[in-house]
Amino acid sequence: MKAETQTRWISEAGWLVVFGLLLAAAGPAFSQPRAVNEGVSIRQDKLLLQTPEAGGYALRKVLESGGQFFTVPYIDGDGYGEGPRGPRAIQRSVFYPWVNRTHPEQKVIENGQENRDKSGAYSLPFLRLNGIDSQSCYECHSSIGVYHEPGTVSSAMTRKPGVIGGGAGRANTLFQNADWPTYLAMFYRNPPHVFGTGYGQRLADEMTLELQLRKSLAQWKARFQPGQKVCDPLQAKTTSFGTFCTTFENGSYVDDLSQVEGVASDLVVRPFQFKGIASTVRHFVSTALDFHFGMQGVEKVGANLDCDRDGKVNEMAVGLGAAQGRHLEEAVETSLGNVAALSSFVAMTRPPQQVIPAAKKDSILRGEKLFRGEGLSLPPAAAGMCTKCHTPSLNVQIPVLSIAKAEPAGDCPPPGAVPTLGSARFGKTEDLPILRAFNTFKPNLRSQLQNLSSGDSEALYQSGQEAITAYQESICDAASVPEGYKIHLTDPGTCTGANPQDLPPFIYPRLKPKADGSVDVPLYSDLKLHDMGEGLAD
Repeated sequence: MKAETQTRWISEAGWLVVFGLLLAAAGPAFSQPRAVNEGVSIRQDKLLLQTPEAGGYALRKVLESGGQFFTVPYIDGDGYGEGPRGPRAIQRSVFYPWVNRTHPEQKVIENGQENRDKSGAYSLPFLRLNGIDSQSCYECHSSIGVYHEPGTVSSAMTRKPGVIGGGAGRANTLFQNADWPTYLAMFYRNPPHVFGTGYGQRLADEMTLELQLRKSLAQWKARFQPGQKVCDPLQAKTTSFGTFCTTFENGSYVDDLSQVEGVASDLVVRPFQFKGIASTVRHFVSTALDFHFGMQGVEKVGANLDCDRDGKVNEMAVGLGAAQGRHLEEAVETSLGNVAALSSFVAMTRPPQQVIPAAKKDSILRGEKLFRGEGLSLPPAAAGMCTKCHTPSLNVQIPVLSIAKAEPAGDCPPPGAVPTLGSARFGKTEDLPILRAFNTFKPNLRSQLQNLSSGDSEALYQSGQEAITAYQESICDAASVPEGYKIHLTDPGTCTGANPQDLPPFIYPRLKPKADGSVDVPLYSDLKLHDMGEGLAD
Protein backbone atom coordinates (compact mmCIF):
# COMPACT_ATOMS: atom_id res chain seq x y z
CA MET A 1 0.00 0.00 0.00
CA LYS A 2 2.82 2.34 0.91
CA ALA A 3 4.60 1.60 -2.37
CA GLU A 4 1.40 2.18 -4.34
CA THR A 5 0.85 5.55 -2.65
CA GLN A 6 4.45 6.53 -3.25
CA THR A 7 4.18 5.55 -6.91
CA ARG A 8 0.99 7.59 -7.33
CA TRP A 9 2.65 10.62 -5.67
CA ILE A 10 5.65 10.36 -7.98
CA SER A 11 3.34 10.07 -10.99
CA GLU A 12 1.34 13.16 -9.94
CA ALA A 13 4.52 15.07 -9.22
CA GLY A 14 5.76 14.18 -12.67
CA TRP A 15 2.66 15.63 -14.26
CA LEU A 16 3.10 18.81 -12.25
CA VAL A 17 6.68 19.12 -13.48
CA VAL A 18 5.59 18.60 -17.08
CA PHE A 19 2.76 21.13 -16.69
CA GLY A 20 5.17 23.61 -15.15
CA LEU A 21 7.57 23.21 -18.06
CA LEU A 22 4.72 23.77 -20.51
CA LEU A 23 3.75 26.96 -18.69
CA ALA A 24 7.33 28.17 -18.76
CA ALA A 25 7.63 27.45 -22.48
CA ALA A 26 4.38 29.31 -23.16
CA GLY A 27 5.17 32.19 -20.79
CA PRO A 28 4.37 35.11 -23.11
CA ALA A 29 1.07 33.51 -24.10
CA PHE A 30 -0.05 33.49 -20.46
CA SER A 31 1.24 36.96 -19.66
CA GLN A 32 -0.79 40.14 -20.02
CA PRO A 33 -0.64 41.45 -23.59
CA ARG A 34 0.33 45.02 -24.36
CA ALA A 35 -2.50 47.53 -24.52
CA VAL A 36 -0.79 49.21 -27.48
CA ASN A 37 -0.23 46.72 -30.29
CA GLU A 38 -0.33 46.57 -34.07
CA GLY A 39 -3.82 45.11 -34.22
CA VAL A 40 -5.46 48.13 -32.60
CA SER A 41 -3.11 50.98 -33.50
CA ILE A 42 -4.36 53.98 -35.47
CA ARG A 43 -2.24 56.34 -37.61
CA GLN A 44 -3.25 59.99 -37.35
CA ASP A 45 -2.54 60.81 -41.01
CA LYS A 46 -4.82 57.96 -42.11
CA LEU A 47 -7.45 58.87 -39.50
CA LEU A 48 -7.71 62.40 -40.90
CA LEU A 49 -8.84 61.01 -44.25
CA GLN A 50 -12.21 60.65 -42.45
CA THR A 51 -13.79 57.69 -44.28
CA PRO A 52 -12.77 54.19 -45.40
CA GLU A 53 -13.64 55.20 -48.97
CA ALA A 54 -10.99 57.95 -48.81
CA GLY A 55 -8.43 55.58 -47.31
CA GLY A 56 -9.23 56.21 -43.64
CA TYR A 57 -10.55 53.99 -40.88
CA ALA A 58 -14.03 52.75 -40.10
CA LEU A 59 -15.41 54.68 -37.13
CA ARG A 60 -16.12 51.42 -35.31
CA LYS A 61 -12.44 50.45 -35.46
CA VAL A 62 -11.42 53.87 -34.14
CA LEU A 63 -13.85 53.58 -31.22
CA GLU A 64 -12.91 49.97 -30.47
CA SER A 65 -9.21 50.83 -30.47
CA GLY A 66 -9.90 53.79 -28.19
CA GLY A 67 -11.89 51.48 -25.94
CA GLN A 68 -8.89 49.19 -25.58
CA PHE A 69 -6.62 52.10 -24.65
CA PHE A 70 -9.24 53.13 -22.08
CA THR A 71 -9.87 49.77 -20.41
CA VAL A 72 -6.82 47.51 -20.81
CA PRO A 73 -4.12 48.10 -18.15
CA TYR A 74 -0.88 49.57 -19.45
CA ILE A 75 2.26 47.60 -18.63
CA ASP A 76 5.99 48.18 -18.75
CA GLY A 77 6.04 46.97 -22.34
CA ASP A 78 3.72 49.85 -23.29
CA GLY A 79 5.99 52.41 -21.65
CA TYR A 80 4.05 52.50 -18.39
CA GLY A 81 5.67 54.36 -15.50
CA GLU A 82 8.88 56.33 -15.37
CA GLY A 83 12.51 55.49 -14.79
CA PRO A 84 14.42 55.37 -11.49
CA ARG A 85 15.47 58.96 -12.09
CA GLY A 86 12.22 60.19 -13.59
CA PRO A 87 10.56 63.51 -12.73
CA ARG A 88 8.80 62.08 -9.64
CA ALA A 89 11.75 60.04 -8.32
CA ILE A 90 12.44 62.26 -5.31
CA GLN A 91 8.83 61.98 -4.18
CA ARG A 92 8.96 58.18 -4.39
CA SER A 93 12.16 58.10 -2.32
CA VAL A 94 10.51 60.22 0.40
CA PHE A 95 7.18 58.39 0.49
CA TYR A 96 8.63 54.87 0.34
CA PRO A 97 11.95 54.98 2.24
CA TRP A 98 11.66 51.36 3.38
CA VAL A 99 12.43 50.22 -0.16
CA ASN A 100 16.03 51.20 0.61
CA ARG A 101 16.32 48.24 2.96
CA THR A 102 14.80 45.67 0.63
CA HIS A 103 16.42 46.76 -2.62
CA PRO A 104 19.89 48.08 -1.74
CA GLU A 105 21.06 48.32 -5.32
CA GLN A 106 19.35 48.70 -8.67
CA LYS A 107 20.80 48.66 -12.14
CA VAL A 108 19.99 51.73 -14.22
CA ILE A 109 20.55 52.05 -17.96
CA GLU A 110 20.90 55.63 -19.19
CA ASN A 111 22.17 56.64 -22.62
CA GLY A 112 23.36 53.08 -23.17
CA GLN A 113 25.56 53.13 -20.04
CA GLU A 114 25.02 50.91 -17.01
CA ASN A 115 25.01 52.73 -13.69
CA ARG A 116 24.22 51.64 -10.16
CA ASP A 117 21.67 53.55 -8.14
CA LYS A 118 22.67 52.92 -4.51
CA SER A 119 19.49 54.40 -3.03
CA GLY A 120 17.24 51.67 -4.40
CA ALA A 121 14.25 53.71 -3.31
CA TYR A 122 13.04 54.15 -6.85
CA SER A 123 12.22 50.54 -7.63
CA LEU A 124 8.58 50.97 -6.54
CA PRO A 125 6.70 52.11 -9.67
CA PHE A 126 3.60 53.61 -8.02
CA LEU A 127 3.45 56.98 -6.32
CA ARG A 128 -0.21 58.01 -5.72
CA LEU A 129 0.57 61.74 -5.29
CA ASN A 130 0.99 63.63 -8.57
CA GLY A 131 0.13 60.58 -10.59
CA ILE A 132 1.54 57.13 -11.34
CA ASP A 133 -1.57 56.03 -9.47
CA SER A 134 -3.33 53.55 -11.76
CA GLN A 135 -2.85 51.42 -14.86
CA SER A 136 -5.93 52.21 -16.93
CA CYS A 137 -8.54 54.93 -17.36
CA TYR A 138 -11.20 52.35 -16.52
CA GLU A 139 -9.97 52.02 -12.93
CA CYS A 140 -11.26 55.48 -12.01
CA HIS A 141 -13.86 56.24 -14.70
CA SER A 142 -16.00 53.15 -14.33
CA SER A 143 -18.82 53.40 -11.81
CA ILE A 144 -22.46 54.30 -12.41
CA GLY A 145 -23.99 53.07 -9.19
CA VAL A 146 -26.18 50.14 -8.16
CA TYR A 147 -29.71 49.05 -8.98
CA HIS A 148 -32.32 46.39 -8.22
CA GLU A 149 -31.83 43.88 -11.00
CA PRO A 150 -35.08 42.62 -12.55
CA GLY A 151 -35.85 39.13 -11.30
CA THR A 152 -34.10 39.58 -7.96
CA VAL A 153 -36.27 37.88 -5.29
CA SER A 154 -35.07 40.08 -2.42
CA SER A 155 -34.31 43.75 -1.91
CA ALA A 156 -30.61 43.17 -2.69
CA MET A 157 -28.86 45.56 -5.05
CA THR A 158 -26.07 44.91 -7.54
CA ARG A 159 -23.72 46.96 -9.69
CA LYS A 160 -25.31 48.36 -12.82
CA PRO A 161 -24.05 46.73 -16.03
CA GLY A 162 -21.95 48.65 -18.54
CA VAL A 163 -19.89 50.62 -16.09
CA ILE A 164 -17.51 52.41 -18.49
CA GLY A 165 -17.68 56.17 -18.16
CA GLY A 166 -18.83 56.87 -14.61
CA GLY A 167 -16.82 58.56 -11.89
CA ALA A 168 -15.51 56.03 -9.38
CA GLY A 169 -15.70 56.34 -5.62
CA ARG A 170 -13.69 57.90 -2.87
CA ALA A 171 -10.84 55.40 -2.98
CA ASN A 172 -9.99 56.70 -6.45
CA THR A 173 -9.58 60.33 -5.38
CA LEU A 174 -6.85 62.27 -7.15
CA PHE A 175 -4.13 63.93 -5.07
CA GLN A 176 -2.13 66.63 -6.81
CA ASN A 177 0.33 69.32 -5.80
CA ALA A 178 2.76 70.82 -8.29
CA ASP A 179 4.44 72.73 -5.42
CA TRP A 180 5.30 69.66 -3.33
CA PRO A 181 6.85 69.47 -0.72
CA THR A 182 5.36 72.80 0.44
CA TYR A 183 2.20 70.79 1.11
CA LEU A 184 1.66 67.07 0.95
CA ALA A 185 -1.31 67.48 -1.36
CA MET A 186 -3.04 70.63 -2.52
CA PHE A 187 -5.89 69.30 -4.68
CA TYR A 188 -8.28 66.45 -3.90
CA ARG A 189 -10.57 65.47 -6.72
CA ASN A 190 -13.04 62.63 -7.23
CA PRO A 191 -12.85 61.26 -10.78
CA PRO A 192 -15.37 62.94 -13.10
CA HIS A 193 -17.68 60.91 -15.29
CA VAL A 194 -16.98 61.10 -19.01
CA PHE A 195 -20.54 60.66 -20.30
CA GLY A 196 -21.37 63.03 -23.15
CA THR A 197 -18.03 64.85 -23.09
CA GLY A 198 -18.16 65.32 -26.86
CA TYR A 199 -21.19 67.57 -26.43
CA GLY A 200 -19.36 69.55 -23.74
CA GLN A 201 -16.41 70.17 -26.04
CA ARG A 202 -18.62 71.20 -28.93
CA LEU A 203 -20.54 73.65 -26.75
CA ALA A 204 -17.29 75.20 -25.57
CA ASP A 205 -16.00 75.41 -29.15
CA GLU A 206 -19.08 77.27 -30.36
CA MET A 207 -18.97 79.61 -27.37
CA THR A 208 -15.28 80.31 -27.97
CA LEU A 209 -15.98 81.12 -31.62
CA GLU A 210 -18.69 83.56 -30.56
CA LEU A 211 -16.42 85.28 -28.02
CA GLN A 212 -13.65 85.56 -30.62
CA LEU A 213 -16.17 87.03 -33.05
CA ARG A 214 -17.30 89.66 -30.54
CA LYS A 215 -13.66 90.54 -29.80
CA SER A 216 -12.91 90.90 -33.53
CA LEU A 217 -15.98 93.09 -34.07
CA ALA A 218 -15.00 95.40 -31.21
CA GLN A 219 -11.53 95.73 -32.71
CA TRP A 220 -13.02 96.38 -36.16
CA LYS A 221 -15.14 99.22 -34.80
CA ALA A 222 -12.15 100.62 -32.89
CA ARG A 223 -10.22 101.01 -36.17
CA PHE A 224 -12.66 103.76 -37.16
CA GLN A 225 -12.24 105.58 -33.83
CA PRO A 226 -8.46 105.81 -33.24
CA GLY A 227 -7.54 106.68 -29.68
CA GLN A 228 -11.02 106.03 -28.31
CA LYS A 229 -11.92 103.04 -26.16
CA VAL A 230 -14.60 100.82 -27.69
CA CYS A 231 -16.44 98.37 -25.41
CA ASP A 232 -18.78 95.54 -26.38
CA PRO A 233 -20.59 92.99 -24.19
CA LEU A 234 -19.19 89.46 -24.28
CA GLN A 235 -21.96 86.90 -24.53
CA ALA A 236 -21.96 83.36 -25.85
CA LYS A 237 -25.13 81.25 -25.93
CA THR A 238 -26.97 82.51 -22.84
CA THR A 239 -23.84 83.14 -20.77
CA SER A 240 -22.46 86.62 -20.13
CA PHE A 241 -18.70 86.93 -19.78
CA GLY A 242 -18.65 90.63 -18.97
CA THR A 243 -17.38 93.33 -21.33
CA PHE A 244 -14.44 93.49 -23.74
CA CYS A 245 -12.83 96.87 -24.40
CA THR A 246 -10.11 97.85 -26.85
CA THR A 247 -8.38 100.98 -28.17
CA PHE A 248 -6.76 101.32 -31.60
CA GLU A 249 -3.53 103.28 -31.25
CA ASN A 250 -0.51 103.63 -33.53
CA GLY A 251 -1.63 100.80 -35.78
CA SER A 252 -2.28 98.22 -33.05
CA TYR A 253 -4.87 97.33 -30.43
CA VAL A 254 -4.60 97.88 -26.68
CA ASP A 255 -7.12 95.50 -25.15
CA ASP A 256 -8.68 96.13 -21.74
CA LEU A 257 -9.77 92.87 -20.08
CA SER A 258 -10.55 94.34 -16.66
CA GLN A 259 -14.29 93.84 -17.16
CA VAL A 260 -14.05 90.31 -18.60
CA GLU A 261 -15.27 87.65 -16.18
CA GLY A 262 -15.53 83.88 -16.04
CA VAL A 263 -13.12 83.11 -18.87
CA ALA A 264 -9.36 83.26 -19.42
CA SER A 265 -7.76 86.30 -21.03
CA ASP A 266 -7.55 84.50 -24.40
CA LEU A 267 -11.38 84.17 -24.38
CA VAL A 268 -11.20 80.39 -24.82
CA VAL A 269 -13.93 78.49 -22.97
CA ARG A 270 -12.35 75.46 -21.27
CA PRO A 271 -14.94 72.94 -20.06
CA PHE A 272 -12.69 70.19 -18.72
CA GLN A 273 -10.70 69.49 -15.57
CA PHE A 274 -10.75 71.53 -12.40
CA LYS A 275 -10.76 75.31 -12.82
CA GLY A 276 -11.23 74.93 -16.57
CA ILE A 277 -7.73 74.12 -17.76
CA ALA A 278 -8.47 71.89 -20.77
CA SER A 279 -10.26 73.14 -23.87
CA THR A 280 -10.57 69.76 -25.61
CA VAL A 281 -11.01 66.09 -24.78
CA ARG A 282 -7.67 65.43 -26.47
CA HIS A 283 -5.90 67.92 -24.19
CA PHE A 284 -7.48 66.15 -21.21
CA VAL A 285 -6.48 62.69 -22.47
CA SER A 286 -2.91 63.56 -23.45
CA THR A 287 -2.04 65.04 -20.07
CA ALA A 288 -3.87 62.32 -18.13
CA LEU A 289 -1.82 59.62 -19.91
CA ASP A 290 1.37 61.21 -18.64
CA PHE A 291 0.07 62.13 -15.19
CA HIS A 292 -1.61 58.85 -14.25
CA PHE A 293 0.50 56.31 -16.16
CA GLY A 294 3.74 57.95 -17.23
CA MET A 295 2.67 57.29 -20.84
CA GLN A 296 4.24 60.18 -22.75
CA GLY A 297 2.93 60.49 -26.28
CA VAL A 298 4.99 62.43 -28.80
CA GLU A 299 2.49 65.31 -28.67
CA LYS A 300 3.44 65.75 -25.02
CA VAL A 301 7.24 65.38 -25.15
CA GLY A 302 8.36 65.09 -28.77
CA ALA A 303 9.73 62.27 -30.93
CA ASN A 304 12.66 60.11 -29.79
CA LEU A 305 12.75 61.88 -26.40
CA ASP A 306 12.81 59.92 -23.14
CA CYS A 307 11.61 62.66 -20.81
CA ASP A 308 10.54 60.30 -18.02
CA ARG A 309 13.86 58.40 -18.24
CA ASP A 310 12.37 54.91 -18.44
CA GLY A 311 14.40 53.86 -21.48
CA LYS A 312 11.39 54.11 -23.83
CA VAL A 313 10.51 56.78 -26.39
CA ASN A 314 7.61 57.50 -28.72
CA GLU A 315 5.15 56.08 -26.21
CA MET A 316 1.58 55.25 -27.26
CA ALA A 317 3.18 53.74 -30.39
CA VAL A 318 4.04 50.06 -30.93
CA GLY A 319 7.80 50.48 -31.17
CA LEU A 320 9.35 52.15 -28.12
CA GLY A 321 12.92 52.52 -29.32
CA ALA A 322 14.57 55.50 -31.01
CA ALA A 323 13.67 55.45 -34.69
CA GLN A 324 14.75 57.14 -37.90
CA GLY A 325 13.31 57.62 -41.37
CA ARG A 326 10.08 55.81 -42.16
CA HIS A 327 10.19 53.98 -38.83
CA LEU A 328 10.19 57.31 -37.00
CA GLU A 329 7.34 58.55 -39.17
CA GLU A 330 5.38 55.38 -38.34
CA ALA A 331 6.05 55.81 -34.61
CA VAL A 332 5.01 59.47 -34.62
CA GLU A 333 1.82 58.96 -36.63
CA THR A 334 0.84 55.94 -34.52
CA SER A 335 1.44 57.70 -31.21
CA LEU A 336 -0.63 60.67 -32.39
CA GLY A 337 -3.34 58.44 -33.85
CA ASN A 338 -3.71 56.24 -30.79
CA VAL A 339 -4.21 59.28 -28.56
CA ALA A 340 -6.80 60.52 -31.07
CA ALA A 341 -8.59 57.15 -30.93
CA LEU A 342 -8.66 57.23 -27.12
CA SER A 343 -9.99 60.80 -27.27
CA SER A 344 -12.70 59.72 -29.74
CA PHE A 345 -13.78 56.89 -27.44
CA VAL A 346 -14.05 59.21 -24.44
CA ALA A 347 -15.85 61.94 -26.38
CA MET A 348 -18.40 59.56 -27.92
CA THR A 349 -19.37 57.79 -24.70
CA ARG A 350 -23.14 58.16 -24.53
CA PRO A 351 -24.63 61.24 -22.85
CA PRO A 352 -26.36 60.79 -19.48
CA GLN A 353 -30.02 59.82 -19.50
CA GLN A 354 -32.51 60.75 -16.80
CA VAL A 355 -34.91 57.98 -15.83
CA ILE A 356 -37.73 59.19 -13.57
CA PRO A 357 -39.42 56.44 -11.52
CA ALA A 358 -43.19 56.82 -11.58
CA ALA A 359 -43.37 56.80 -7.77
CA LYS A 360 -40.97 59.76 -7.54
CA LYS A 361 -42.17 61.81 -10.49
CA ASP A 362 -44.13 64.38 -8.45
CA SER A 363 -41.27 64.84 -5.98
CA ILE A 364 -38.75 65.33 -8.79
CA LEU A 365 -40.96 67.87 -10.55
CA ARG A 366 -41.34 69.84 -7.30
CA GLY A 367 -37.57 69.78 -6.90
CA GLU A 368 -37.12 71.06 -10.44
CA LYS A 369 -39.43 74.02 -9.73
CA LEU A 370 -37.44 74.86 -6.61
CA PHE A 371 -34.23 74.56 -8.63
CA ARG A 372 -35.59 77.09 -11.12
CA GLY A 373 -37.08 79.33 -8.43
CA GLU A 374 -40.61 78.95 -9.77
CA GLY A 375 -43.46 79.89 -7.44
CA LEU A 376 -41.14 81.54 -4.93
CA SER A 377 -41.20 85.15 -3.76
CA LEU A 378 -37.58 85.97 -4.45
CA PRO A 379 -35.74 89.29 -4.67
CA PRO A 380 -34.49 90.17 -8.17
CA ALA A 381 -30.91 89.18 -7.31
CA ALA A 382 -32.06 85.64 -6.50
CA ALA A 383 -34.41 85.20 -9.46
CA GLY A 384 -33.80 81.93 -11.21
CA MET A 385 -32.28 80.37 -8.10
CA CYS A 386 -29.80 77.64 -9.07
CA THR A 387 -30.30 78.15 -12.80
CA LYS A 388 -28.48 81.49 -12.68
CA CYS A 389 -25.27 79.46 -12.90
CA HIS A 390 -26.45 75.89 -13.48
CA THR A 391 -28.08 76.58 -16.84
CA PRO A 392 -30.35 73.56 -17.47
CA SER A 393 -29.41 73.33 -21.15
CA LEU A 394 -27.30 75.04 -23.78
CA ASN A 395 -27.87 74.72 -27.51
CA VAL A 396 -25.27 73.27 -29.87
CA GLN A 397 -25.88 74.83 -33.27
CA ILE A 398 -23.88 72.36 -35.37
CA PRO A 399 -23.27 69.12 -33.42
CA VAL A 400 -20.01 68.03 -35.04
CA LEU A 401 -17.10 67.09 -32.80
CA SER A 402 -13.51 67.67 -33.88
CA ILE A 403 -10.71 65.56 -32.42
CA ALA A 404 -7.89 67.99 -32.98
CA LYS A 405 -4.93 67.18 -35.19
CA ALA A 406 -1.81 67.12 -33.01
CA GLU A 407 1.87 67.70 -33.75
CA PRO A 408 4.94 66.35 -31.91
CA ALA A 409 6.20 68.59 -29.12
CA GLY A 410 9.62 70.14 -29.54
CA ASP A 411 11.41 69.08 -26.39
CA CYS A 412 11.13 67.79 -22.84
CA PRO A 413 9.55 69.83 -20.03
CA PRO A 414 12.00 71.81 -17.87
CA PRO A 415 14.22 69.61 -15.64
CA GLY A 416 12.56 68.83 -12.35
CA ALA A 417 9.07 69.69 -13.60
CA VAL A 418 6.50 67.34 -12.06
CA PRO A 419 3.75 66.25 -14.50
CA THR A 420 0.39 67.82 -13.72
CA LEU A 421 -3.02 67.48 -15.28
CA GLY A 422 -3.55 70.14 -17.91
CA SER A 423 0.17 70.75 -18.40
CA ALA A 424 0.14 70.20 -22.15
CA ARG A 425 2.35 72.86 -23.67
CA PHE A 426 1.34 75.08 -26.55
CA GLY A 427 3.95 77.40 -28.01
CA LYS A 428 1.37 80.16 -28.49
CA THR A 429 -2.26 80.66 -27.59
CA GLU A 430 -2.96 80.67 -31.33
CA ASP A 431 -1.91 77.00 -31.40
CA LEU A 432 -5.09 75.97 -29.58
CA PRO A 433 -7.26 74.03 -32.05
CA ILE A 434 -10.32 76.23 -31.76
CA LEU A 435 -8.28 79.40 -32.33
CA ARG A 436 -6.62 77.81 -35.37
CA ALA A 437 -10.15 77.15 -36.60
CA PHE A 438 -11.22 80.76 -36.03
CA ASN A 439 -8.16 82.10 -37.82
CA THR A 440 -8.98 79.84 -40.78
CA PHE A 441 -12.10 81.80 -41.67
CA LYS A 442 -11.01 85.16 -40.27
CA PRO A 443 -10.00 86.46 -43.75
CA ASN A 444 -13.51 85.69 -45.00
CA LEU A 445 -14.90 87.55 -42.01
CA ARG A 446 -12.78 90.61 -42.80
CA SER A 447 -13.90 90.65 -46.42
CA GLN A 448 -17.55 90.68 -45.32
CA LEU A 449 -16.94 93.48 -42.82
CA GLN A 450 -15.36 95.70 -45.49
CA ASN A 451 -18.81 96.41 -46.91
CA LEU A 452 -20.43 97.35 -43.60
CA SER A 453 -20.58 100.56 -41.61
CA SER A 454 -18.45 100.45 -38.49
CA GLY A 455 -21.29 101.82 -36.41
CA ASP A 456 -23.89 99.21 -37.35
CA SER A 457 -23.16 96.76 -34.53
CA GLU A 458 -26.06 94.42 -35.27
CA ALA A 459 -25.19 94.17 -38.97
CA LEU A 460 -21.56 93.51 -38.07
CA TYR A 461 -22.58 90.76 -35.68
CA GLN A 462 -24.97 89.11 -38.14
CA SER A 463 -22.31 89.18 -40.86
CA GLY A 464 -19.84 87.56 -38.50
CA GLN A 465 -22.34 84.88 -37.52
CA GLU A 466 -22.94 84.11 -41.19
CA ALA A 467 -19.21 83.62 -41.70
CA ILE A 468 -19.04 81.26 -38.72
CA THR A 469 -22.11 79.33 -39.86
CA ALA A 470 -20.77 78.89 -43.40
CA TYR A 471 -17.51 77.60 -41.95
CA GLN A 472 -19.20 75.20 -39.55
CA GLU A 473 -21.60 73.83 -42.15
CA SER A 474 -18.60 72.56 -44.11
CA ILE A 475 -16.94 71.16 -41.00
CA CYS A 476 -17.18 67.54 -42.20
CA ASP A 477 -15.21 68.39 -45.33
CA ALA A 478 -11.65 67.25 -44.58
CA ALA A 479 -10.32 69.40 -47.42
CA SER A 480 -11.86 72.72 -46.34
CA VAL A 481 -11.71 72.17 -42.55
CA PRO A 482 -8.50 70.20 -42.00
CA GLU A 483 -7.80 70.69 -38.30
CA GLY A 484 -9.13 67.39 -36.94
CA TYR A 485 -11.08 64.13 -37.15
CA LYS A 486 -14.80 64.91 -37.36
CA ILE A 487 -17.60 62.89 -35.76
CA HIS A 488 -21.21 64.01 -35.99
CA LEU A 489 -22.67 63.84 -32.49
CA THR A 490 -26.24 63.20 -33.64
CA ASP A 491 -25.61 60.96 -36.65
CA PRO A 492 -22.08 59.52 -36.33
CA GLY A 493 -22.19 58.29 -39.91
CA THR A 494 -22.54 61.76 -41.46
CA CYS A 495 -18.85 62.69 -41.42
CA THR A 496 -17.30 59.23 -41.19
CA GLY A 497 -19.33 57.21 -43.68
CA ALA A 498 -20.31 54.76 -40.94
CA ASN A 499 -23.60 52.89 -40.73
CA PRO A 500 -25.05 53.93 -37.34
CA GLN A 501 -26.42 50.40 -36.91
CA ASP A 502 -22.88 48.99 -37.04
CA LEU A 503 -21.47 51.18 -34.28
CA PRO A 504 -20.85 49.96 -30.71
CA PRO A 505 -23.77 50.27 -28.28
CA PHE A 506 -21.88 52.33 -25.68
CA ILE A 507 -22.34 55.49 -27.77
CA TYR A 508 -26.16 55.25 -27.72
CA PRO A 509 -28.64 56.77 -27.17
CA ARG A 510 -27.60 60.16 -28.57
CA LEU A 511 -29.36 63.42 -27.71
CA LYS A 512 -32.35 64.12 -29.95
CA PRO A 513 -31.90 66.97 -32.45
CA LYS A 514 -34.37 69.80 -32.95
CA ALA A 515 -36.05 70.51 -36.29
CA ASP A 516 -33.14 72.73 -37.39
CA GLY A 517 -30.55 70.07 -36.52
CA SER A 518 -29.30 71.81 -33.39
CA VAL A 519 -29.19 69.98 -30.07
CA ASP A 520 -30.13 71.12 -26.57
CA VAL A 521 -27.50 69.74 -24.19
CA PRO A 522 -28.78 69.32 -20.59
CA LEU A 523 -25.42 70.26 -19.08
CA TYR A 524 -26.66 72.20 -16.03
CA SER A 525 -23.72 74.56 -16.41
CA ASP A 526 -22.99 77.93 -17.97
CA LEU A 527 -19.37 76.86 -18.73
CA LYS A 528 -18.18 79.91 -16.87
CA LEU A 529 -15.50 80.10 -14.18
CA HIS A 530 -16.97 81.35 -10.90
CA ASP A 531 -15.20 82.93 -7.95
CA MET A 532 -16.69 81.04 -5.00
CA GLY A 533 -14.77 82.95 -2.33
CA GLU A 534 -11.85 82.06 -0.10
CA GLY A 535 -13.72 79.30 1.70
CA LEU A 536 -13.88 77.21 -1.47
CA ALA A 537 -10.61 78.35 -3.02
CA ASP A 538 -7.82 75.84 -3.63
